[in-house]
Amino acid sequence: MVSVRAALLAIGLILSLFPKLTAAPLLSEAETAEQEKGFDAAQHATTSFQAEIQQSLTLQGIDHPIISKGELFYLAPDRLLIRFSDPAGEWMRIAGKELEIKKAGQPVVRRDLTQGGSNATTLLDFFSSDSTRWHRDFNVSMRSSGNSLFVSLASQHKAGSSGPGMFDILTSLELPDYLVRSIHVSLKDGNNLDFGFHRARRNLAIDPSLFQTP
Repeated sequence: MVSVRAALLAIGLILSLFPKLTAAPLLSEAETAEQEKGFDAAQHATTSFQAEIQQSLTLQGIDHPIISKGELFYLAPDRLLIRFSDPAGEWMRIAGKELEIKKAGQPVVRRDLTQGGSNATTLLDFFSSDSTRWHRDFNVSMRSSGNSLFVSLASQHKAGSSGPGMFDILTSLELPDYLVRSIHVSLKDGNNLDFGFHRARRNLAIDPSLFQTP
């Protein structure tokens, strides 16, 4: 179990990834298009991605966020694994349209992603998509500060609608390589899901067997 102090430190770390966001200048349409072009080039050149990850889930009615830590592995185009060290022994795997989740002391839960969306696919969608997809479901705006690029995706679905469970996504990218630093997802009912990435590396060899059910 993660301590309250660790949880608060984690939230502070995530918030520190957005320095002076509101004061950062809003990019023009031309500047935004140029950044989207650079992001797309980086995405298309990515065959694999791995990083240490810290996940924070904030739920209404719970005093402190639920913090999880581990490693993330992505293999293009549709394989993703999060292997948690805290809580130890837990993992989440996506292979194509199949989702598997393992919680401590519980059997593996399997889900067919063709039957509907899942918050678990948020990360896979990020790594496997480009800016063209952003414009299908979101209103896109960008701000920059130093070597940080902040991409704001405001959902076109209204709160309380029957649309997807997420409303807004704020992503922090490190320029000039467009490496992801953090992703903040605003969910329904005031809940939030945050991902922080550390020691991110692209295009290293990853054994495909890693994505088989453990």
